[in-house]
Amino acid sequence: MTATIAQPQPTELRPLNTALSLLDSPWKPLILHRLADHDYRLAELQRTLTACPPATLTTQLTQLVRDQLVVATNGPAAPTSYSLSRAGRSLVPLLLALNRWGRTYLNEIQPVTSAHHDA
Repeated sequence: MTATIAQPQPTELRPLNTALSLLDSPWKPLILHRLADHDYRLAELQRTLTACPPATLTTQLTQLVRDQLVVATNGPAAPTSYSLSRAGRSLVPLLLALNRWGRTYLNEIQPVTSAHHDA
């Protein structure tokens, strides 16, 4: 039996892999997109992302803060507020482009694909 040796990642793909690993859940891009509008407290963010379980939202925010894409600000008497860091803000144009692409896909490509499956 021959052992499989993991192939090193091509150098040119490392930045893409890093970016994708930072957005490794379906919730992180949605959280970042929401924070592009303005800062949110946890409860406010939960109200805008109702499908996201509260524990998941907390975990995702903790990871985004750890990865320096989101900043958590603790006020003396106010709950923690979340905002985009400079690195998080730099993702906004990409998130907006993905949103536009998704809209196009839903309107133009997916209906065609569904029609082929129905035939």
